[in-house]
Amino acid sequence: MNITKELLDGLNLVSLFFTQGKKDISCVLKRSEKGVLFFNFTGDFTFADGERLSLSATFQKEAGLAVSRADFKVLESGLDWILGTVENCESDLREVLERISFLESQYEKYGRRKEMRVKIGKENFLAFGLSEPEQKLFSKAAKVIQPCAIVDASIHGICIVTPFENPLFKNIDNFNVHISFVNPEQTVLLQAHKVLLRLDNANGRTFATISCQLLEPIHYAWKERVIRLLEKHP
Repeated sequence: MNITKELLDGLNLVSLFFTQGKKDISCVLKRSEKGVLFFNFTGDFTFADGERLSLSATFQKEAGLAVSRADFKVLESGLDWILGTVENCESDLREVLERISFLESQYEKYGRRKEMRVKIGKENFLAFGLSEPEQKLFSKAAKVIQPCAIVDASIHGICIVTPFENPLFKNIDNFNVHISFVNPEQTVLLQAHKVLLRLDNANGRTFATISCQLLEPIHYAWKERVIRLLEKHP
């Protein structure tokens, strides 16, 4: 489940930070999935898989600010993200995480059924009908046009990876993905809404992996190609 600012405000959560040794690292909770929490952070910090950190949450109370803590176990991390699980939560933070867990279960029960996704990448770009692995994304707001590759796809969603060369792009929520198909030749323009972004390093360069919801109207050719690949690889 994606965690919105409005939800955190409603839970009276003012701030979150990790403590690594003597360093405090400000972070933002972005997603919760079956007890695994995904955070974004800023700054030049590195974490080891399995590392233990302290997670602190500041809450707004009638009498003023209050801090609640928990132990955090790192499962995986990147340049600006970290995910893991919590243990030994103090009461205020435990209540918030229980509330988020309840909302997540309600979303799964009553929300739209999770769509099947198909992997694309270099392995399946031809089967998907792409002209080449490299496609394009652009944002008028960030004034960028740059290459991207499709990681996976569903009828209403797309995950792409793209070079992270313009810091302003991190603050852009909506952008367009320009896709070229073959057999028959078709050009599809998708309007994408960023749901989750994470940064990783590869060969000395920084890349952003962006999971997106596709905004209606979604081009019929996109839906047809996704369904066709789903039928081939159920």
